[in-house]
Amino acid sequence: MTDAKPVYPDYNATTPLDPEVIEAMRPYLEEHFGNPSSGHWYGGQPRKAVAEARARVAELLHSAAEEVVFTSGGSESNNHALKGAALAARARGNHVVTSRIEHPAVTEVCRWLAERGGCGGGHPSRNDSGEHHAREQ
Repeated sequence: MTDAKPVYPDYNATTPLDPEVIEAMRPYLEEHFGNPSSGHWYGGQPRKAVAEARARVAELLHSAAEEVVFTSGGSESNNHALKGAALAARARGNHVVTSRIEHPAVTEVCRWLAERGGCGGGHPSRNDSGEHHAREQ
């Protein structure tokens, strides 16, 4: 019998934190833990840190800071991105194409768009190599 840990197969769900990230976050986990959206004293430091982080990410992406949105994770990000793109482009087609192997965080948003947003959907076919052929849609 071995004490070795098994390989963790779900890095899409969560990953271990890099030690540098832990150190950068430590003040906000231990001392400056307030809600950055709050107007009281405890929100001040976190609000400044979020603004600085947003500016740094924007610089890396060559975008405006106002265009950077932080979410709690992948599911929330998928929700915002898919709903936003589909509803904004409704006049150009009102149709979302996804693969048949999408994560439920994507398929559930597409189902919502179909049921409540009036958006159609589809899945391109694949050949024997697994390649998608969107033109066939």
